[in-house]
Amino acid sequence: MAHLSCWKTHLCACIALLVASVRLYAAGVETPVSFDDRLVVELVAQEPEIVTPTGIAVDERGRIWAVENNTHFTPKIYKGSASDRIQIFEDFAPDGRAKKVTTFADGFRNSMSLLLGKNGAVFFAMRNEILLLRDTKNAGTADERKTLIKLDTAGDYPHNGLAGLALGPDGKLYFGLGENLGKPYSIIGSDGMTLKGGGEGGNIYRCDVDGGKLEIIATGFWNPWGLGFDAFGRLFAVDNDPDSRPPCRLLHVVEGGDYGYKFRYGRKGIHPFIAWNGELPDTLPMVSGTGEAPCAVYACESPTLPKDYLGDLLVTCWADNVIQRFKLAPDGASFKSRPEELIKGGANFRPVGMVMAPDGSLIVSDWANKSYPVHGAGRIWRIRAKTPAIEKVPDMVTPLSSREMRPLLSMPTVGVTAAEWLARAAKGAVLDALRTDPDIRARTAAFRACITRKFEQPNAIAIALQDKDAELRLQGIHEHLVGAVTEAQLLQMARHDPSEEIRCEALRHLKDPKSAPSIFPFLSSKDPFLFNATVNALARMNDIVLFGKYAQDNNPRIRLGVLLALRKSKDALAKDTLPKFLSDPDAEVRRAAMQWGGEEKLTEFRAALDATVKLPMSRELFEAHLAAQSLLSGDKPDKGEYLESQMTQIFPSDKHPAHFRALALRNLSVDHPGVTVPKLKELLASNEPELRTEAIRALALHPNAAAQPELRTLAGDAALDIQLRADAIAGLSRSAAAAPETAQLLLVMLKDGVPLELQREAVRALRGAAGQADVQSALRDYAGKLSAVKTEMRGEMAEQILFALKAGGAAGDQIPKELAALAGTRPTNEAEWAASIAKIGAPVDAAAGARIFYHPRGPQCFNCHRINGRGGNIGPDLSPIGKTTVRERILQSILDPSRDVAPDFVPWMFVLKDGRRLTGVIVEENNGVVLLGDTTGVVTKIKVPDIDRRILQKGSIMPDKLVDLLTQQELRDLIAFLIENGAPVAPK
Repeated sequence: MAHLSCWKTHLCACIALLVASVRLYAAGVETPVSFDDRLVVELVAQEPEIVTPTGIAVDERGRIWAVENNTHFTPKIYKGSASDRIQIFEDFAPDGRAKKVTTFADGFRNSMSLLLGKNGAVFFAMRNEILLLRDTKNAGTADERKTLIKLDTAGDYPHNGLAGLALGPDGKLYFGLGENLGKPYSIIGSDGMTLKGGGEGGNIYRCDVDGGKLEIIATGFWNPWGLGFDAFGRLFAVDNDPDSRPPCRLLHVVEGGDYGYKFRYGRKGIHPFIAWNGELPDTLPMVSGTGEAPCAVYACESPTLPKDYLGDLLVTCWADNVIQRFKLAPDGASFKSRPEELIKGGANFRPVGMVMAPDGSLIVSDWANKSYPVHGAGRIWRIRAKTPAIEKVPDMVTPLSSREMRPLLSMPTVGVTAAEWLARAAKGAVLDALRTDPDIRARTAAFRACITRKFEQPNAIAIALQDKDAELRLQGIHEHLVGAVTEAQLLQMARHDPSEEIRCEALRHLKDPKSAPSIFPFLSSKDPFLFNATVNALARMNDIVLFGKYAQDNNPRIRLGVLLALRKSKDALAKDTLPKFLSDPDAEVRRAAMQWGGEEKLTEFRAALDATVKLPMSRELFEAHLAAQSLLSGDKPDKGEYLESQMTQIFPSDKHPAHFRALALRNLSVDHPGVTVPKLKELLASNEPELRTEAIRALALHPNAAAQPELRTLAGDAALDIQLRADAIAGLSRSAAAAPETAQLLLVMLKDGVPLELQREAVRALRGAAGQADVQSALRDYAGKLSAVKTEMRGEMAEQILFALKAGGAAGDQIPKELAALAGTRPTNEAEWAASIAKIGAPVDAAAGARIFYHPRGPQCFNCHRINGRGGNIGPDLSPIGKTTVRERILQSILDPSRDVAPDFVPWMFVLKDGRRLTGVIVEENNGVVLLGDTTGVVTKIKVPDIDRRILQKGSIMPDKLVDLLTQQELRDLIAFLIENGAPVAPK
């Protein structure tokens, strides 16, 4: 595929857009553009033949079935049909347009998804019901309607109910349920099986194709609107709209998975007990972020599209007018990816459903307008290869010989049918293909034929379990229910298979308590999918004796897993262990215990929870503690700002331990109305060192000019700890240029007898005032005294003065030559920088690194990132980076920030209707407003109606040349701070 970064591709796409716009201008339709010049997009139908379509399907005859929604917030003046209906399009002209349209069924409301099954079955999802429709008389219309699934709830929002129909390789029907606005609900199967819930977020379910044997598969979604299986039985979902916590998510869905969202904690998704990307233990991360409002995910198995598409995931994004492509890269037991724009349309291209036709082309339904209420417009598009990979896809109706069928096994979508024919004609040939064919898709087709035709099932499963490729071993494990896979085999694979994905899948099916001793060690894994599978397996086995043993294990990950498994087991003895977990030496264990006690409202353990404030406490623990206390007190958990309200009460009050108060102050923004200069000044008189430290650091960042006199007093106090004086000096950099008294104080710091650490901070703080003649003169005078500076800091001070003089506009001939010589040669590439930060004997000062992180005259990391609560929320929280990332990787992220960007923090360009272009990270999107954070930390409010389009950007918003703002010693100190920070704050 031609990549988006290629200018030739951009040029071709622009030319194609121009040609397409001219060709269809008269019809009022703008054809979406493909960024792959091997593909073409064709219009199949438009209003009035189809309006506001949602679900889409194609039958074996190539007829297109579309759900026409006429009831989604219907305006009073709407002139369309009074109900939703299913339309069939056929008899296509050479230009791709359908010449015949018929109505298969109507009389529906809030219709979402459509799926065609075997033997004429039509599965159809409305918000509160899933139906099975049939045309038993072959008359072209549905004469039989049967309810498979019923949703009983007071929730009535049109598109957060039942949707996302998919048929699994196990022959079962899979579907999603959105968050339902947190309303209580009952989902009722055709056999009366009822599952209840409410407030836990969206779920994914499965049932038999007759609606029986209903069961939940996974939870923690916002709205899993689109589901899709790949060729090897893996399930993927797109989670439509995380409200204020972008991005929307592409997820690898596994049985027993928890994807982190709980509606009961509010729509914003910012509660400490919510996770969007696996932040909480036993929750699972996303494969990638997607564009806004994804609706369908299709694992590409087209035999006619370019071969490099095979296995890629394609996602329709309604709000961003785009179809995205995701190439999957293995990541432990799951995958990771990044989106590429494949098809892009104008403001009225609103893709919803996507499915493959028998000829290998893709069919896409298009809502055709940004209006949520139905509006009378609609499109259906076909995406096909200009030059198909094969001349013609076999129709699999005309009989073929065994010799002709065998090569077809490796052909996507056709292979399974060919293998089933081959199984009937020459059973030995199918087993031979399963054993020996070099193509994994051919072996998969042979395996599926054996399973669906019940031919040599045990033998086929045994062969699959020994296959060299994990994809086929995975499918073999999926067939454990037929009795051909024993507990011993599963345990063997769980312990020894080289694939983490296979180990996970084996663990998910273990049930015998005798297997428990062998799998406890898996809890030490850092792979979230392997950890989750192990926790779920141990919860099923529920061996209380072993739980008691491993709850004392030296490995905190194992103790954490035991805690989570005990909670899931719901054993009466489980709660007795909670006080012990609340006092565990590991912060993550205590945090999970707080969540358990709070969510289950175990008020009998409030005293044990209260006692945790005496233990070391990180920001995450602090927030979890407040959240648990709030839940135990009966507060409404969806109050988004309750944490800040609590913290404003905690930090001034001497009723709480000092380190707890310091955490409250640290986690409040310094411009919060409750953090005033007078309140901070009161804390300066405290006898508690940690409180005084946080008060000074808050003053150093405080935007109120009243903070500057206090900082001048602190900086000049010779009796004060030298590090606190340095913190105060760093804060004075804000007024160095504008306040003469500040500049004079900083210049006094350059006099003889002042500690070198303070002089270093003074020079850095003077960068903003270095354009003033007296400051430049003082800096040059100081440069002349550098020969007296101790050797290990001489080069650093020389670099500091160089930076200050250059910041003040000093020309090359105004900078003393000996100064550059003392500063030494700066690194010019990654290898040289790596050697510089690893320099043996070079001193590092993490406290100085903290000042650099928050310094207004440096890289200003704090604008976007926060450490233990203090800083911005635009970029990733860097609190845990020292525990998860080595020094060299941190350096790499500073030198090349675009090399690896987390899906939560990919940048977007917003093109507004007034012509402005704004680029940044989406901090929040809620109630028709987008908050966009830029590289300086400024958050801009954008009203959604003012947006013309959104464009996903490559790389990171983090500037590429941050290192140019740092001396070599500053970089060493900054990295030291990032590595050493993040430890829980212990009471002193």
